[in-house]
Amino acid sequence: SKGAARVANKLGGINKVLDVGQYFGEEYLIGNTPCNASVVMEGVGELKFLSHEHFKKYLQEPIIRHIEEAVLNSADKAYRVVDVRMAVEYKSCHIPGSINIPLSKLREKINNLAPEAMYVVPSDAGNRADIAVHLMCQAGLDAVVLRQPA
Repeated sequence: SKGAARVANKLGGINKVLDVGQYFGEEYLIGNTPCNASVVMEGVGELKFLSHEHFKKYLQEPIIRHIEEAVLNSADKAYRVVDVRMAVEYKSCHIPGSINIPLSKLREKINNLAPEAMYVVPSDAGNRADIAVHLMCQAGLDAVVLRQPA
């Protein structure tokens, strides 16, 4: 592939240039969320498309792991619980000792997370938990979704 593209969200918050080999749209595919950004080529280039089915099979399912609380408690690795819900949701109810990093802030704070820890994202965040774990794994972190009883 060749070329570069600029990503801009509709609120003006994201303004990033994607180089050859980089991709976009994973949050939309994982979370089935509305598209909130525009991507414009910055010149001549090639764009490759991956269907939702193939994305899920090859890039989502192998990366996003789920773990039960009993298995987590027997893990030999230190872990931190990261709640990615909005602050108001976190204040009303959260796992004691967890830290709150709303999904909308995760990209800018991800470099502050320690690479040696395992990060556990409670499933009560819904699709946001899957998106957060995907973003953390993409950044080279060990992250899992904590399955919680309904």
